[in-house]
Amino acid sequence: MALQIVDALSTGIGRLATRDGLVLAGVFYLLGAASGVLNALLIPTPAGPGAGPGAGPAAGAPPSPEALLPALGAAFALSLLTGLVSVVVTIGALRAFVTDTRLSTALVARNLPLALGNYVVGGIVYAVIVLVGLVLLVVPGLFAMVVLAFWTVFVAVEDENFVAAFGDSWRLTEGNRIRLFGLGLLVVAVGFLISLPFAAVSGLVGFVAGGGTVAQVLSALVSPAGSAITTVITLGVVTAAYRQLTAGATGAAAGSKAPL
Repeated sequence: MALQIVDALSTGIGRLATRDGLVLAGVFYLLGAASGVLNALLIPTPAGPGAGPGAGPAAGAPPSPEALLPALGAAFALSLLTGLVSVVVTIGALRAFVTDTRLSTALVARNLPLALGNYVVGGIVYAVIVLVGLVLLVVPGLFAMVVLAFWTVFVAVEDENFVAAFGDSWRLTEGNRIRLFGLGLLVVAVGFLISLPFAAVSGLVGFVAGGGTVAQVLSALVSPAGSAITTVITLGVVTAAYRQLTAGATGAAAGSKAPL
């Protein structure tokens, strides 16, 4: 079955109008905003010359190593924690979108340790494969991104380990890899258009606030909104394409067994 690009894209965008889509966008926003705000508060940042009140008497002075190293450690731990929570939420989103069931605690919790472990380890392996491929003349990296586009769905929904998920994604994308690449470009373009106004507002806030911690906190409250919306759309598009291709594969298998 040929992938229907417009249908997959419109389905993904339409997820934002659903109850689960709005909840997920809100959760992803809160995770991004909380991480950004806490990082801005934890890591000392010298304020610019135009910083407003609250910059402190040492505004413009670089933070000392004694203050910076513990802050960096705390920020790293915070980023790791919010990253793991984001993976858990993503697993739940994939399951809800693929099965068309309401997002729930039970849905997220099903075989969660297995899915989470495979998602994290598989994500590291996937990132290495794509990075190496991008270094090797770019094309191999883009190819890896396309053929492994559905490995996270197989891990989250089908409870597969990441090695089996890589193989199943490779097989599922056969015959539709050019279309999937085109769909990916459209998703990137949509994400850019959505994030652009939030990034512009974030930059304007930083300019008006004059830099420093206050500006970073205000920007951290704005910029994650575009990322949260884009994440929900991307998950919606991936699961819509997965449902199309798996339905086509099931239909083709049934047709091949039909009596002549």
